[in-house]
Amino acid sequence: MSNIKEEVRKKWLFMNKKEMIPGLIVDNMTYEQMIGWMDTTPYEDARKRMNSEEVESLIIEFVEMMWSITPDYYDLKGILDTEFYIKNEDYGILVECTVNTNTVKLLKKISMLLSQPNRHIQVLILYVDQQPDPSILKQKLDDLSEEFDMTYAKDSIFIEWTNKKVIVSMQN
Repeated sequence: MSNIKEEVRKKWLFMNKKEMIPGLIVDNMTYEQMIGWMDTTPYEDARKRMNSEEVESLIIEFVEMMWSITPDYYDLKGILDTEFYIKNEDYGILVECTVNTNTVKLLKKISMLLSQPNRHIQVLILYVDQQPDPSILKQKLDDLSEEFDMTYAKDSIFIEWTNKKVIVSMQN
């Protein structure tokens, strides 16, 4: 794993879909780690990063999350502070939510297509308020990795890599 991807992974590890072992008690935290954990939550930190003034930075946060881990879609509720609406479709599970602009100001809505039966996010659609600059976004993606393929259409940007896709739409 590249150094950049490992650093990004650490930032989003709290949302990684993980196997739980019933009865396992984790007691290896130091006092300093415990106090730091109680002062802020990773959800608050993620919300602060997503509230950048630049729409390109908001998009990069979601791309980094999808690229570095297998995120648990349900943990997005903690960041976005919203309710999800789940629909079972023939092609997979569709999850949608409207985002409170007091929580993440440049984001209006999110749609996710989850795989069955494991419910991993395969496609993430971000509905944003501002038109991102494709050249700035492309540069930020290239700085992360060469894995990303970005295409641009009239009102949408498609970012794809191994088995995952982020679509940015300026439409409702």
